[in-house]
Amino acid sequence: QASVWPPLRRAVAQSFLLRCGRRRFGVVWPVSCGVMSIPWMPREVSTRLYEREHELENVKTAYLLSTAYAGGFLAREDGRRPAWFNRMKLMPVTSLTPDLQEHLANACHVICMKVRQEVTSEPAQQGPRGDKPATGWQAGLLCARVLWRTLYATAASKAPMSRAGAPVLFMASCESMRQACKKLLTQVWLETQTQFTSKMSKYRNIKSRPNWSVLEGLQYDVFCKQCGFGLHNPSEKQASSAGSKPASGLQDWLEEVLALRFAIDWLSASMQDAQDFIDQQTRRLQKKPAPRGRVPGDPVEAQLMALKEKSVDSFAMMWTDDAE
Repeated sequence: QASVWPPLRRAVAQSFLLRCGRRRFGVVWPVSCGVMSIPWMPREVSTRLYEREHELENVKTAYLLSTAYAGGFLAREDGRRPAWFNRMKLMPVTSLTPDLQEHLANACHVICMKVRQEVTSEPAQQGPRGDKPATGWQAGLLCARVLWRTLYATAASKAPMSRAGAPVLFMASCESMRQACKKLLTQVWLETQTQFTSKMSKYRNIKSRPNWSVLEGLQYDVFCKQCGFGLHNPSEKQASSAGSKPASGLQDWLEEVLALRFAIDWLSASMQDAQDFIDQQTRRLQKKPAPRGRVPGDPVEAQLMALKEKSVDSFAMMWTDDAE
């Protein structure tokens, strides 16, 4: 989305790169704020991403995919709360052709059914499973990790994003979103004590019904204002669907807490998956023998060899077993 990129350059720098005392992206940061947004990323890598224009294209792709993740997390549909689908500064799904929309809806339906089947099945009743998930929570995390990594790598390859830099940028996106989820978790938990206890007002209790705008305001403040993701202000842009409940309840707020905890575990595990991929890829490259120059006997053999090489070194290839 080239049209939304220029005003978001400042957010990209804040979310992924080195904060330093120079004028860039239309903002001056003080020298005293010279800390890393992503602690594990080397300063040389961040400086290169920050200063090289061709590297900014990779950062732009990572930022848009991160915004899509943030919007997807907020727009998870349960039929009760207002939808966030039209509040993301991305191309809407309605702009696709009808056949693509139908294909996307069918694919999402199959994926949702598979994930629901995986997380609702009792792992303890299926006997020993080796390294398989032992609980429904772990099964959900595995499904989420596989889907997120595959979608990220596949979309990044269409952008295009540098194939060698995709794992690192994936980790940067996960780290930025994990920081946002941790901040929002703190804010939601503190606000829950304010809205559903008599701490601030004697008229508030566990049966209170705060408006959805209270929760949406916290989400917008953390994800957009503090972390720089591309979202519209919910107070200015009406939701595409108002939901079936006119106001929230204690259960809705506790579900938000659980969803944030799940997202934090999900993103942490995704970062570890990317780290493991980088380690394995490095070992393969070190042990890879020199090419012998053998020519495949026929085109079919050549195609199979190319597919094998692609699947081994592809960041998008992550396998898992479903409940079947």
